[in-house]
Amino acid sequence: LALYSGDLLADEPYVDWPVARRTQLRAARRRATLELSQADAVAGRPLASVAAVEALLADDPTDEAAHRALMFAYASAGQREEALRRYERCIDLLCDDLDVEPSPETAALAAEIRSSVVIQPILPPVIAANQRIDNLPAPPNPLVGRVREVEGLQDLILDRDVRLVTVTGPGGVGKTRLAQEATRQITGDFADGVCFVALAAVRDPSLVVPTIAHVLGLTESGKHSSDDIIQAALRDRELLLVLDNFEQVVEAAPRIAALLEGCDRLKVLATSREPLRLRAEHELPLAPLAVPDGARSGRGHILVRYEAVELFVERAHAVRPSFVLTDENAVIIAELCTRLDGLPLAIELAAAQVRTMSPDQLLAGLTDRFALLAGGYRDLPARQQTLRDAITWSYDLLSPPRRTLFRRLAVFAGSFTNEAAVAVMEKLANGKGETKERPLPVPSVGEEILSLVDRSLLRRVDEDAGTRFSMLETIREYGLDELSTHGEEDAAKHAHAGWFLALAEQAAPELTEATQGDWLDRLEADLDNIRAALAWTLGQPGAERALQLASTLRRFWLARGYLVEGRDWLERALARGESAQPATRVKAMFAAGELAFFLKDHCRATALAEEGLQICRSLGDARGIADALLGLGHLTRHTGDLDRAAMFLDEGIAVADAAGDGISRSLLQEALGEVALAQGNLDRAELLFSEALRHYRLAGEQRGVASILTALGNVARLRGDIEQAIELVEDALVIVRRLRDAYAISAILLKLTSLVVNQGDHARAVRLIREGLALSWEYRLIAIAAANLRALASLAAAMDQPERSARLYGATEAFCR
Repeated sequence: LALYSGDLLADEPYVDWPVARRTQLRAARRRATLELSQADAVAGRPLASVAAVEALLADDPTDEAAHRALMFAYASAGQREEALRRYERCIDLLCDDLDVEPSPETAALAAEIRSSVVIQPILPPVIAANQRIDNLPAPPNPLVGRVREVEGLQDLILDRDVRLVTVTGPGGVGKTRLAQEATRQITGDFADGVCFVALAAVRDPSLVVPTIAHVLGLTESGKHSSDDIIQAALRDRELLLVLDNFEQVVEAAPRIAALLEGCDRLKVLATSREPLRLRAEHELPLAPLAVPDGARSGRGHILVRYEAVELFVERAHAVRPSFVLTDENAVIIAELCTRLDGLPLAIELAAAQVRTMSPDQLLAGLTDRFALLAGGYRDLPARQQTLRDAITWSYDLLSPPRRTLFRRLAVFAGSFTNEAAVAVMEKLANGKGETKERPLPVPSVGEEILSLVDRSLLRRVDEDAGTRFSMLETIREYGLDELSTHGEEDAAKHAHAGWFLALAEQAAPELTEATQGDWLDRLEADLDNIRAALAWTLGQPGAERALQLASTLRRFWLARGYLVEGRDWLERALARGESAQPATRVKAMFAAGELAFFLKDHCRATALAEEGLQICRSLGDARGIADALLGLGHLTRHTGDLDRAAMFLDEGIAVADAAGDGISRSLLQEALGEVALAQGNLDRAELLFSEALRHYRLAGEQRGVASILTALGNVARLRGDIEQAIELVEDALVIVRRLRDAYAISAILLKLTSLVVNQGDHARAVRLIREGLALSWEYRLIAIAAANLRALASLAAAMDQPERSARLYGATEAFCR
């Protein structure tokens, strides 16, 4: 009060900008005067503030709260007659100036004074019954996007059955702005207004209710607690109470529940990085802004429809008016927003850098996003002036064991399962990487993961295959920084790579079984983790694990169409793993050679097979020698050197016979039969196939049986017996259907399609291709899907549909690219 020296710039009545601030200061002076008057009365000096209250009435003679303060002051001082005279004066002023009667509260106080029973009023004079509250902060700029979220939040708030709504989400996602915008548009729906309480500076849960009381203008009487005072003040008020940043005082939630129980017309809107977990609560999780996907167009007018891009452009234009979105910078800005996870705070901080940096410089600078996005707005809370501060706020609220869990989970890329998290945490707990912080017991990891979801540091992703968890990349980067700071990075990445190598080894034999689809999907879901594990193991001495992981995934690379990527990982591992175990290198060479073969790089495939053969010879590895000779036989057959192919395969058969390896011998005989077929020697081919078929059947190798039946069907086709060929291939199809081998089913369907086309049955061919396409799409067998598309294009040509055929060929090439 001593600091208040009158209206702000009172000698400038025609200047607009001080008006709002002038009004705020008057209100602050009024609240302080009334609080001081009550405090003086409680302290035993009730008349000490009379002059200050009289000054309020000089400004507004109809201020009923000030009249009550004087009545109470004189009554407390024993001057009952003066107190009642003040009441009569209040009646006259209200009737003359406003034509209203005093409020029931003022009349009740007068009645108490007349009866000489004056008690401390629970409801302080600051919030009179006819006084609306509306202290929502004015927005610094328009809210971009969030139309559906604003409407959804308003619908929840205005639902008569909803008493408490909590907007949850990670730091910087825009919870406060959403709450402010939604409530600003519906303040008129609450008879007593909206009260906004900022709790960011409050760390002690016991101070939450006193803080609410303070914002409402209520003070403790000494006889009554803040809870009692607020309930008495709001019991009959239709008010929306907005509690902003509740996450660090979430232990105070039961007191909010009690407040709701005692105030039937009160509604509460909270913003928090975790839910309050109250029975009355309706949670509204707030996701980041929409960002373009990987197939986005580079045209600016299309990309600006995405909320994240729109926000960047608007904020960039605010700091640099000449900035515009063009087709040239649109893709860069879209990628920038995507890399920033669509977080509004991160996007705004990035846009602020447009003063001195171009969008492409910003994108390049995201290798260290926390250093790049450090120049925040000065009028933001300190916790939001940099991206790091926003996440540190959440991190610091965690208990030490949860901090350990959070930063260690940052080792997972993309998403992860609870099973993977528990396994990696267990390995870390039993091995290296412990710090002074007490780690969580491994059995509680699953439960604590859910607590990190509640705190918006993890996201839960429910899929058909089960529940997975993920971090926004921005939050994950923070976790990785903390992991490095605590000296745990190598141990965590070692444990992470070990888990995914074990997963790949577990999956490898399943990729030829009926469960292959499930396992392919599981590996696909963890592809980002697999890539992260490969990247880290490539940097380790010998790259042994990189060779093991990349080669173990051979069938996955093939089945899901990752031929180029799989080959690249294998080649890089071979280049860096020269000191790895020879057997490990051979396995990787054969896998890389197979991928090179399918990519039609026969020279490299041959070189790898020959090098692998030399290593196997030096090791005396008969199975390896046979495999290498089989690979060389296939390669040389495809390059047209049939005599050399036969030489390799004959040697392989001799090696397999010497080792008593019946399966390898059958595979080599089958390949030798293909050579004979290519040479036009159908009788020899049939003999070799038949002998291989006998061995496969004796060994119970059903896949081999199906493969040979398909080969014999090819012999029948070349002899002109299409009916016999179809019958043999259909028998093979029955076997692989029984095995539920999607890859083999799709491949044999393609063989059968070509046969029925030769037979002229185009209708059946179409049905077979459609089945093959559906299966290859379902199991994401990319290479097979491309082959089906080509077959469909070829069929269209055979059906005299040249335009459709051309379109299909074009679509196939686009798909393959």
